[in-house]
Formats: sequence, structure tokens, C-alpha cells
Amino acid sequence: MNKKLIKSINDNKSLNIFGLMINFILFLIPPILGLLWLYNKKMNKCECSEGKFKNIKNYVKYYFIFIISYWFFMLLYVIFFSKKFKNLIISILLFVYNYISYAIIIYYIYNLKEIKCQCSESLNRDIIYIWYIILIIFSTIILPAFFIVVYNLIK
Repeated sequence: MNKKLIKSINDNKSLNIFGLMINFILFLIPPILGLLWLYNKKMNKCECSEGKFKNIKNYVKYYFIFIISYWFFMLLYVIFFSKKFKNLIISILLFVYNYISYAIIIYYIYNLKEIKCQCSESLNRDIIYIWYIILIIFSTIILPAFFIVVYNLIK
């Protein structure tokens, strides 16, 4: 029964396009906004976001670039091979990597707010901050279910 349902979902092109649009909105727009925000800080020569936060800022920038690249790689994989990429190890590592990165992004923006870094203030920063707080809360809630699924797949 489950295989038939999954096959019917995969065969339904309008559902796949809708899923792709939701995926784009939820997981690609925040990193794009983040890169735009970081670029604007660079153009405005935002000194308060440098110094002790420079390494964290660079990590956040490379994380955003990685997520955008990964999303496009997965999109091309689905288009050319017409199936979803299923690799348990990569899924586990990506979940952990994203979880840690969400915390780093929140930490970075929180510290910029704490030191009242006015040159970093923007709507993009606030959207990113709220979005990644929501993501880390959601990830924390689904963490036990994730480990149960991983355990059942491994055993």
C-alpha cells in the first residue's frame, strides 16, 4: 500500500511542482536573503560585524552558499535521474550539519543585536533570525523521531 501511494505521489507532476515551490520558498529564500544581507554589510563596511565575529560571519556565508549549491545539485539530480536521492549517511550528516548551523546563525545575529550593531540592522537580518529560530525549534521537536527512523533503518 505505501509503495503504491509513494509511486502515485511521484507520478503526480503538479504535486511535484508544488512541492518544489514549497521547498524553494522554505529552504532557498532564507539563504539568499542571508547572502544579500552579508553583502550589504560588506558594502557598507560594517566594522562591528568583524573582529571577533569575522570567523562566524565567514562560516555563515559559506553555509548559505553550501545550502544554495546543494539545493540546485539535488534539483538537477531529480530532473536528470527522475528520482529522489536516498542516502542515509548523507541525510544524517546533513541534518546534524544544518542543526549546528542554525544554532551558529542564531548566535551570530543575537550577538550583533546585543552589541547594537546598527550597520547590520535590516529586515533581511530579522527574517533570517526568526526563520532559523523556527527551524531550530522544529528540528528539536522532530529530533527524537529522526533518531527512531535512523535506528529502524540501520537495524
